[in-house]
Amino acid sequence: VGSSEDQKDMVTNLLAALALATDDRKLDIWEAMAWHLGRKKTAVELLVYETGVPGAFHLGVLCFGAEYWYGGKVFRTDPP
Repeated sequence: VGSSEDQKDMVTNLLAALALATDDRKLDIWEAMAWHLGRKKTAVELLVYETGVPGAFHLGVLCFGAEYWYGGKVFRTDPP
């Protein structure tokens, strides 16, 4: 293991490289933690359906190739 200064330089360079890999070129604590834990970004969509009843809607979340929705318990279905 190198000196304390070498370790600081290594961490600084790693964080700079991570920031360059983000969409906005900024690195926040949540992106750093996600990288550290091996997590990857994934697209998430909110689906809103009209039910035919005025003012009533059905909501679902589309992620990881499936739609998730709540109806007394959480359901997983194929996307529309």
